[in-house]
Parts: sequence; structure tokens; C-alpha cells
Amino acid sequence: HHGFKIPVDLEALYRSVIWDWAKEKDHLKLRNRREVYPSLLIEKILGGEVELDAGLDDEWCIYVQHRFKSDSKTLTARHLAAKDDAECRIELSYFEPLLNDVLMYLGFAAPG
Repeated sequence: HHGFKIPVDLEALYRSVIWDWAKEKDHLKLRNRREVYPSLLIEKILGGEVELDAGLDDEWCIYVQHRFKSDSKTLTARHLAAKDDAECRIELSYFEPLLNDVLMYLGFAAPG
């Protein structure tokens, strides 16, 4: 854990393959690093002690450095909706635990 402060939205639950697709289609934009990077890391970068991307591994880099453009969120959702049921289940697998918790909280589903 390096202390990056990533705002959580529904797009954060997309698998990295969707983020890669979105980046390729120019649906992402760079985050403001001052809002995401921990203060200590910013100080070390400015002091020349570490490189700009210190603490980032390849798997999580896209989540830290990018975010979806507002007008691209719907385009990405349509891209996912166009997939067949089996593909959608895979692509949206991270949503299932969250949705189950919400349905339980609202009383529409029983625990377990």
C-alpha cells in the first residue's frame, strides 16, 4: 500500500481489460496527480529522491493515473452491454459482491 488516494466510482470496478480498451479509444484522461499521490511521495518526487511513477506497479498504474472522461462513461457502458451474457458476467464480475451487499441492505436479498 503506497497511499494513493483513488476516488471510487463504478468505473473503478471495471477489470483492467476494460480500462485498456477505454484508453485505446481515448475515453480516459489523466488524473491530477496532486489529488491522487500521497503528500510524502510528492515531496520525494519534487526533491528528486524518486521517479514520478515510484510505487506504481503495471497492474494498478492505469487506475491511479487515469480516470474516465464524463462523456465516455456511457459509451463504455454501451460497449459492455453489447457483449453476450457470458462475456458480461466476466467483465462485470467485480460488481456482483457490491450489488449483493446493496440488495441485502435494502432487504431485497437474504444473507448467504
